Order: sequence, then C-alpha cells, then structure tokens
Amino acid sequence: MQRASLLCSAALGIAWFVAGCSPSWALTRTGAPADARAADCEVRLLTTAPVGEYDEIGILDQSGHGDIRNAGDFLASVRPHVCAAGGNAVVPRLSGSGQYMGGTVLALR
Repeated sequence: MQRASLLCSAALGIAWFVAGCSPSWALTRTGAPADARAADCEVRLLTTAPVGEYDEIGILDQSGHGDIRNAGDFLASVRPHVCAAGGNAVVPRLSGSGQYMGGTVLALR
C-alpha cells in the first residue's frame, strides 16, 4: 500500500512540475473580434504572413515561465488560445535563442 501511495505522490509531483514549466499566454487584440471556435480547432503554424487574404486578430505573448523550443509543443500550447480568439493560424515569434515567445493570431479566409 505504501508503494502505491509513493508512486501516486511521485506522479502528482511530476505533473505539477510539468504544468509549472508550461507558459501561459495572453492575447492582445489588434483586429476586430471574431467568433470563438472549438478549443481543439485546426490551427496552421505559419513561418511568415500568408500571401492570401486574412484578418489579424491579435498578438499572443508569453505571460508565464516556460521554455518551448519545438514547433509542435508551441502549437499544442497555443491552439486553445488561437481557437478561443477565433483564429485558425498563428505566425510564431521566436527569441534569438530559438524560444517560442508568442505569435500573431490570424483568421485565414
């Protein structure tokens, strides 16, 4: 019984540590409000602003501590925020050391 309790405590500690290292995101609107989409909506990760028509919805900035250096991890972290803002694409902003610091949320047409 003690072993199960110890394993449970260790798992909770790891989950707390991982959650503590994940950044949180703050959106500053720069365009007209858009209708929110489902939290798991499809979001495209773009390397530059698209050529076609789009609306800029806002800028996401990291508002918590975290160190994301992988595109997939960044997309997973910001997806709910992009969808809640009504976007379907994000153009990331990276630091000089390659850390994802935020991005521009877009609604592609």
